[in-house]
Amino acid sequence: RGMVLVAEDEKINASIARTVLPPPFLQSSHQVNQVAALAVALAEMLEFGQAYAAQIVKNSQALAKGLVAREIKLLGKPGDYTRSHQVILDCGGIASKRAFALMHQLEEANIITDCVVRLGTQQPARLGMGEKEMGTVAEIVSGVASGELSPAKARRQVKELVSDFQKIHFCFEEDAEAFQYFSLAAL
Repeated sequence: RGMVLVAEDEKINASIARTVLPPPFLQSSHQVNQVAALAVALAEMLEFGQAYAAQIVKNSQALAKGLVAREIKLLGKPGDYTRSHQVILDCGGIASKRAFALMHQLEEANIITDCVVRLGTQQPARLGMGEKEMGTVAEIVSGVASGELSPAKARRQVKELVSDFQKIHFCFEEDAEAFQYFSLAAL
């Protein structure tokens, strides 16, 4: 899904209008199977959502605690850096030179952030990671941030960590393999 927003530029607007039909310039690729997938996702969140959200917050708080213990500066109130799904490193502002450099180093280590260097804990929780594993993540992130750990070595540590977490949690079939892809021929 996506949306195209354009400032008042008649040339660009005319180009979009010729490309995206029908008026009022909304395009949809509605698929019936998307509705079924959404229904399952909503049902799972009704069943498991509170426990999933609670684990995400616990993981974020454990990650923040681990990073602070390793002298990594975070945005937020000291002692209460997060009550949500993310931890934000203090790298000198949005898209600062340091933030971009660290974002790229962490990406090389298979840790995906953005130019603010926000670390989300939704996916680790979904794979069954808890507070203990967030300590390991904090160790890896702080090692890369301090320069004591190369992105290549950190990548190996990340792969080792996630190798033990290959089952999806907070869903109806918790024994399902994570990231398993099915071909149409198998159906």
